[in-house]
Amino acid sequence: MRRLLTVLIGILFPLCALAAPSVTSYTGTMSNGESIVISGTDFGATGPTVKVFDDYESGTNNARISDGVTSATVGSWIDCGESCTDNYYSTYSTNYANSGTKSARQDWTTDNQDGARWMGVTFSPSVLELYLSFWVYLPTGMGTPDGGFSSPNWKMYWFYETPYPTNDYSSETIYDPPSGGLSFGCVNDCLTGRIGQDFTAIVFPNGVWQRFEIYISGSTSAGVIQEWITNSSHARSQEVNLSGRTIQNGTDGWDTFHIPGYARSDTATNTYYDDVYLASGSGARARVEIGNNATYTSCTNLAVCTPTSWADTSIEATVRAGSFTEGTAYLFVIDADGVASSGYEVTIGSGSSPSTPTIRA
Repeated sequence: MRRLLTVLIGILFPLCALAAPSVTSYTGTMSNGESIVISGTDFGATGPTVKVFDDYESGTNNARISDGVTSATVGSWIDCGESCTDNYYSTYSTNYANSGTKSARQDWTTDNQDGARWMGVTFSPSVLELYLSFWVYLPTGMGTPDGGFSSPNWKMYWFYETPYPTNDYSSETIYDPPSGGLSFGCVNDCLTGRIGQDFTAIVFPNGVWQRFEIYISGSTSAGVIQEWITNSSHARSQEVNLSGRTIQNGTDGWDTFHIPGYARSDTATNTYYDDVYLASGSGARARVEIGNNATYTSCTNLAVCTPTSWADTSIEATVRAGSFTEGTAYLFVIDADGVASSGYEVTIGSGSSPSTPTIRA
């Protein structure tokens, strides 16, 4: 009998440990900027440390971002003045927006300075786990920045350790649409055995807002880089899944983040970012999202909310509605392992969940 119980415990314990989060209700108003409390089970004890979130609605059109004065919606951007002078800042723009009326614009046509134009944050102490989500837009008729060399170089973000480049970092380069690719790796000062370059082909359409998500975990031998892409005609899908890699040395971590990381100046190219969200720590992947489908992987639109407290059965968060304005949507809780709940039906703009909630698989 004792042996049978031991076997049963061995079988059932992993099933319990891997239970997906489940949302049972919420209180508050499901509108942008409002606070809600989500109740349920198996959210996990560890939530994210939200470093920065910005929907760029607080700025003035054409004003500088990351100038040491302006703040993000949550957190703040560091001063880009060390490399951003005069025309070399990202700016608030009403030209295009994924949410609200503004986004962050990089005008690569101005003068001839490669790089710069970044928005950045620093970590102290450094971190070994990061989750990044952002929406990005390349206007119709514009190619990726290539500096006239027919060799595009747009690193959409950077994680690195200072003083640069004392350790490897993760970067991403988008090549000219309609065909293109993502490349990850330590581009400078790579040490033997580290990730090197990895490439995967994607399609990057002009005139379409796309969401990129990146999860990166540093380790001497078990490092992970994962990436997902979502847009209006492309349900959320994982495009990159690299594991068992040497990424960082397992102790140093990253202390600096730039978005965008780098691009070559170009005579006819602007890029736009919106709804940038960055979290760190062992719960970096834990998050609250709003989606347009009851099944998370079927969503073609998603918005990350910003948690302010996290427990296994209760989460308090500020709603970040993204491009959702009204009507039916679905609330998701994703745990620290990246496991998503079933969608919990909500109505954007309404308050508190019904007494008999609708939960769909």
